[in-house]
Amino acid sequence: TPGTLSDVRVEGPVDGNGSVTIKGNVSPYGSKVEYSFNSTNWYQAASATETAAGQWSERIQLPATGNNTIYFRARKGNSGSYGTATLTVAYTVPSPSSNTTTVPDNAGKITVSGYITAGQKAQISFDKVTIAGSDDSDSTGEYKKTGLVVPAGATKVYVRAMRGS
Repeated sequence: TPGTLSDVRVEGPVDGNGSVTIKGNVSPYGSKVEYSFNSTNWYQAASATETAAGQWSERIQLPATGNNTIYFRARKGNSGSYGTATLTVAYTVPSPSSNTTTVPDNAGKITVSGYITAGQKAQISFDKVTIAGSDDSDSTGEYKKTGLVVPAGATKVYVRAMRGS
């Protein structure tokens, strides 16, 4: 028996690491809800959170920045027939904040520090192309990269946050 999905949605904002809660309703009671990012690899939503009213929710990790299409399907028992739904969720890595740069020392080296989403990597550049250094943020999101050599003629420091390595 195909399950019927309704009110499939995202609850709350996507956090800085791409985690989000998806939820909705399914009937009949006891139907399995699965989700996928490519319509090939399917993951079962936590059936333990399904209530007698058919409500379900699951905390998931989006696979990439940009628009992520999430496919849903539901069925009761082992039927080969599914009820389906689709949802698109946008995810952008937040920009670094509170960036500070020290004055170059006698060797022309500086320290760059600031805050990004905890668990992300800060990449530092003087030309927006070549990565001069990088640092993983700590549990508060703080990063600090010391000993960066400032190239001759460089007047700007660029910092970007990256999810993953």
